[in-house]
Amino acid sequence: MNGYEWLAFADKMVNLGTILHNIFYSLIMGYFFSRFARVFPYGKKVHAYISGALFTVYMIFTYNFGFDLPRGVGSVVRIGLGFLFLYAFERERPRQKLFLSLLFYAFVTLCLRISSEQSLYFQDFLFGNAALNNSPERTIILYFVSIAEDLIVFSVLLLLGTVLMHKFIGAYDEDISPRDLLFLSLPFFMVFSEMMVYAEYYDMYSKYFKVLDNMGDTAALEAISYNSASRLLNYLLFYVFILVFIWCFFDIKRMTKEKVNAAILKEQTLALQDHVNKMEEKYAEIRSIRHDMNHHMEVLSALINEGKTEEAKDYLSSMENLVRDVRPRFNTGNPVTDIIISERYEEALRAGIEFTSDFLYPDDFGFEIFDISGILGNAFSNAFAACKKVKADSKPSVSVTSYIKGNAYLIEMTNSLEGVLEIDSESGLPKRASSEEGHGIGLQNMKSIAKKYSGDIFLSQEGNLVTLTVILQKMTH
Repeated sequence: MNGYEWLAFADKMVNLGTILHNIFYSLIMGYFFSRFARVFPYGKKVHAYISGALFTVYMIFTYNFGFDLPRGVGSVVRIGLGFLFLYAFERERPRQKLFLSLLFYAFVTLCLRISSEQSLYFQDFLFGNAALNNSPERTIILYFVSIAEDLIVFSVLLLLGTVLMHKFIGAYDEDISPRDLLFLSLPFFMVFSEMMVYAEYYDMYSKYFKVLDNMGDTAALEAISYNSASRLLNYLLFYVFILVFIWCFFDIKRMTKEKVNAAILKEQTLALQDHVNKMEEKYAEIRSIRHDMNHHMEVLSALINEGKTEEAKDYLSSMENLVRDVRPRFNTGNPVTDIIISERYEEALRAGIEFTSDFLYPDDFGFEIFDISGILGNAFSNAFAACKKVKADSKPSVSVTSYIKGNAYLIEMTNSLEGVLEIDSESGLPKRASSEEGHGIGLQNMKSIAKKYSGDIFLSQEGNLVTLTVILQKMTH
């Protein structure tokens, strides 16, 4: 092979390497885009992979078919398409998806820059080593080795970022508020502005370098030589900053949520204490009635003996009212749940909600009354909140029942609902239409209590009725 043929062959290898490099870059980005899609709970896994495949196709088209957009516009298009690919399969929580698209762009850009800058040092080592680079054939091989090394570093950086994002963000499944989205966009704006400044600087540097090269000014060329080390350090610091930034933000969110949960738990504890106090008051009244019963019987006997029948009837009626006022309307087998269900019955009467109960407390299953009252309290709160949104002419209703199947104790609460209940396939809880603080915590608390007793909660809908089923397993000691 003569010199001309060798140069033509080398040129073909360089072009081939560039194409392969771009294709593998696109495949890697598409795969990690699908991984980023599931940082938050996201629909079906296959939808995330389809989104990644679409992103891969776009990147291959952009890299290999000369689809070149003006500076900055290409970045905006990539972010917009990333958002659309995510939103196409799950049209909820749009700000989550926009945040992921922005975050992915920032990470990919930084990983590309870091891998490219470090690749310069690796290439200097390969091509500057006479023992390795001792023939034209070896030069071609080393060229492909440098491409592979660049892709490996790029993949490792993206893998590390993706794994840490999953760890930092975790199961945060609420939409992001507009204010939080603006705050979380800061790393993107920093990377985007740096990219624009770098591009302008690089253009100016290239033009100046070309002028000096044509002039043959070697001293000036060395004076303006490209400082890769400082840029590499800069990108690494950017990379670490984004990781720390995301970790701090979502850790604060988690701590805030834990405080809300603690406040709700405190309210539930106070509510239970209130039920206990009311129960004690009722029992004190009952003991007082029992203590006075002999006196009441003497009065009745005297009225009857004196022939005052009507007065005796009135006195007996007042005694019945007194007993009815102090006795819980429902007898569930536990004084605390008696009070809870009786109070909810009275609340339903005031709100115009039809109420039925066939709830019984199992004494021999080893449950803590605090847990059962927590389940009932949260379930009733959700049921009544849903019923209050139902039109009065639709006759809203709430019913609660319980039964035993083997070693399992089941509580079922059915209530009216306006509209359709959408259940998240992964969590089994309703998808939330808002990100209000504290929203959905009642269901999460019930789920936690159920898990404590090796059980779970389930939601189903038939027509305009929603049924919550709580399964608890009998405690064995």
